[in-house]
Amino acid sequence: MKDYPFRDKLNNGEICYGSWITSSDLMICEIMRYIDFDWFLIDTEHAFLDIKSLRDMLIVLRKADAIPIVRVNSNDKDTIKQALDVGAEGVLIPMINSREDAEKAVSYCQYPPEGVRGFGPLGASNYVNDFEEYVEKANDRVVILVQIEHIEAVRNLDQILEVERIDGFFIGPGDLSASMGYLNDSEHPEVKEVIRKVINKCLEKKRPVGFACGGSPEDIKGRLNGDLKGVQFVTAASDIGFIFSGGREVVNKLKEGK
Repeated sequence: MKDYPFRDKLNNGEICYGSWITSSDLMICEIMRYIDFDWFLIDTEHAFLDIKSLRDMLIVLRKADAIPIVRVNSNDKDTIKQALDVGAEGVLIPMINSREDAEKAVSYCQYPPEGVRGFGPLGASNYVNDFEEYVEKANDRVVILVQIEHIEAVRNLDQILEVERIDGFFIGPGDLSASMGYLNDSEHPEVKEVIRKVINKCLEKKRPVGFACGGSPEDIKGRLNGDLKGVQFVTAASDIGFIFSGGREVVNKLKEGK
């Protein structure tokens, strides 16, 4: 089975750049897989993707060098099982606000005796062609990321970070700012202060921390050397974002001087 260097890069302190995948169009997925990202984050929480679309997208994206990770829509045993069974190499689980939430998330990703994941990895095992190998390595293989995106999670962060087997902690600035009373204002000084607190705590505990970034490459690099220093895995853009930004740039340049 194909191996991905994502976890090794995190463990070596390297930065992994990723992209959101929000479109189920397989031609877009095929194009995206040729771009040299380290990871793809397929969004089933807010994008309009059903399980059949996810299965088809993963058939394409698992051919890439970038590891395909699925953001599921909740910390739910059956939802996580289904994402892994159709071929996700990892999951990002939203709204992890307590140690108990984190422990449940890990257990849902692991086969017994370590966890409670139901058994039937059809797509994950390349349609049983690699069944024995997948089953043998699954509990170690699956990348488990959890989202820190609520002020309650920040209050419980010390306990959440104690949960083993989680590969990374991904800060969601949108929901975090909303939970603090600053809807759609993740740049508010109080929000940025809390984000820095989460990053520092993860660094102190030597746990990889990620962030949902926006803006230009120059903006992202500047933040990674500034207020986001220490962040190791980021989403730098999205498939739909590339279409918008690329199209607008061409049109704006064509219309310059009219």
